[in-house]
This record gives sequence, C-alpha cells and structure tokens, in this order.
Amino acid sequence: MALACALDYRDAISLLRRVLGSQKTVSNLGKSFYADYTQRLPMLIYEFSMLGEVFADRWLDMSDYEITLTSHSSDPTNRQLDISWCALRFAESMATAVTVQIEGESSPRLNLKSFGDSTSTTIDIPPFSVSKSLKITVEVTAITVAMGGDPKYAFLSQGKPSAVVIEEVLPSTTTLDFKEDFSRFRMMPEGPDSAVRPVGEKMKVFLLGSYRYWPMRFEDNRTGIALIAQSVGTLRKTNKWVRDGDKNIGAINIGESDVSFVGQGQGVRFEFDTLLAGEIQYRRTRVALRNAELRPSPPSQFQDGRPITNASHYPVLLIGSITWWRYDGGNNYWKHASSILEKTPDSIGEMKLLSDPYTYLDNDCLEVFGSNNELLRTIGPVWELMSAEGNP
Repeated sequence: MALACALDYRDAISLLRRVLGSQKTVSNLGKSFYADYTQRLPMLIYEFSMLGEVFADRWLDMSDYEITLTSHSSDPTNRQLDISWCALRFAESMATAVTVQIEGESSPRLNLKSFGDSTSTTIDIPPFSVSKSLKITVEVTAITVAMGGDPKYAFLSQGKPSAVVIEEVLPSTTTLDFKEDFSRFRMMPEGPDSAVRPVGEKMKVFLLGSYRYWPMRFEDNRTGIALIAQSVGTLRKTNKWVRDGDKNIGAINIGESDVSFVGQGQGVRFEFDTLLAGEIQYRRTRVALRNAELRPSPPSQFQDGRPITNASHYPVLLIGSITWWRYDGGNNYWKHASSILEKTPDSIGEMKLLSDPYTYLDNDCLEVFGSNNELLRTIGPVWELMSAEGNP
C-alpha cells in the first residue's frame, strides 16, 4: 500500500517535470493550467518526502505500548534479560527492531536489530551488584521496508518506539507517601476490621535493585511483620515475607549483605539474597486509549460479535506486552477470569486501574464504567487475567 502510493507520487512528479520542462507547455496548456501545475509540483515533492513520516505516525507508532522484561540468572556471574513485545501487525514488508543500551557502555548491546515477525529475544546483561548501579534502556520499533518500481525505489518508514527503562539502585532508603502512590489509601482506625495495613501514612522504605520494600503489621499479631516487595515504576504485583517482628518500626539499618527494620525491639533482619531470590519481572500495568479504526480482528469465536464501544477511541488494559479490551460475543462472552459482565451494556466508556496497599499480593483492580459513568464491574486482581488462559 505505502509502496504503491510512493510510486504513484514518483510517477506524477516525473510527469509534471517533463511537462513543465517543455518550451511548448505554455502554449499547449494555457497560462492558467501552467500556473496550476507549477504550484502543484513543489507540493507533490513535499508530500512525497513526508510519506514515510505520515505512514509511520498512522501505522507504526508503538510509543503507547509496553514491553515485558524478565531477568534471571543460573549463577551469580551470569544474568540474562528476556524481552518480549506486541507486534503491531505481521506483514512481509514489516519487522520489529530492538535497541538495548546499558548506561556507561560506549555502544548498544543491540542497535535496531531486526527480528522480523518475532516478538521476543534474550540478551546477556551484567549480574546484580550491591556496589554498582545499573540502568538499561530498551526500545522496540516497528519498521517497514518495501522495494519496487522501474527504476527500483525503496520505501522505508520507522515509527516511534516503545521504551522501558530498568534502573537498579544501590541499597538505600527513601520516603513513601501512600496517599500519592495508592489512590485508595486511607489509614484504617484501630478495630477488628482494620486487618493488614502499613505502619504509617508516610514511612521509610528500603530500595534494593529495582524494588522497594516496606513493613506491614497484622491485627492478630502485633509483633508480627510482613515485608512487602514492589517493583518500582512497573508492576504492582508484590511478594511478601512474614517474620516475627518488632513494634513501631521507624528505622532501617543497611549492612553489607543485609537490612534490618528496627522499632522498639531488636529489629527484623533480612538477607539481600533472600529478597532477590528468583527471577525478576518488569511489566507495567496501565490503561491506554486505542484508535477504533485500527482495532485488530477479534478471535474466531467473536466474529459475529461487536466491540463494546461507540467512541473513536476506546480504553484498553495493558499488562506488559499484553493488551486487553472488552468485546461482546453474543451468548459467548469472553470468559477470562472475572471479566464477564453481568449484562451486556450498550457501550463501555472508561476504565480505571486502582491499587490498594492493603491487598499485598496482586493488588491491581480494574473498574469498568458505562457510557453514562455508571460503574458496571470491578475486575481484580487483573493478574487473574494472565493466568486464566495460560497467558505469560
């Protein structure tokens, strides 16, 4: 499509140049047509020069997409980073290019390396270190290259990339304001319904690698402590470790290989190796808008269905490189976990992603609203969607 359009422009420009270059043009065309063609030629040349950019803006823009990254290691001296993304579309002339830059290195680990219609790759990265910080920038770009015509003409277009940054910091502390980071946060009053909660509204948290850690307390055991781990700036999925604890934790002491959360007693100690065990996944969760004209085709069981939206742009849920949107399949609703609506609305207007620090496991909830701002359903945790049908 783009190549054919470019060739038409090239032929039109060539024709106008031949016409306007003839000494008989004015007498044959007349002054009015000659003046019109003279004005059209630079306009066509400009439009021809902008074809790649216009095509990229409409069909190759990945700037509002996410990338899933997973780091894992078999031993302390080696580590790999798995990179996966969502391809905009698959076509013979289209490919995906990946760039990976590690801060401090003179050249990228990957530099616009093309992966065709593949959606994943793995590279080596430096092992985790408590003495040296690490910053990795990953960009995934959609490109198209097509050649044709006589003489041969090559059409090249490159869209805006999807980008993600991993930053692993040295062991340190910072202050976390739960009201700013969690939209549902409020300190629960003392009582039987207060359950699990952070130690305070603002508190010191421990930073290690790309995670932050903070203590929670339990009503049924005032000296118990659960340490929560959350990937900074990416996903809300967390881990926890439960230990016999300390009251009124207010200090964090960092050692060479461990950290202690200290209150009125001796504190609670955690080894760095314990907190960093297992693979680490970087997968941001958020709501984005998509152009209804560019909506992909639905699965075969929904061919007779319809999108539940009347707008030119519709909200989608992004969980890393996976995109979720609502679809009415008639009597066969898309049965992913708790995402089935009680009744099919005329349209869906807005989706909101809410996080709650009290629910310390998978604490993302998605609120789905109708066109009249009526709350239709709360789906959550959204991580159920990833496991319901064997998704990554």
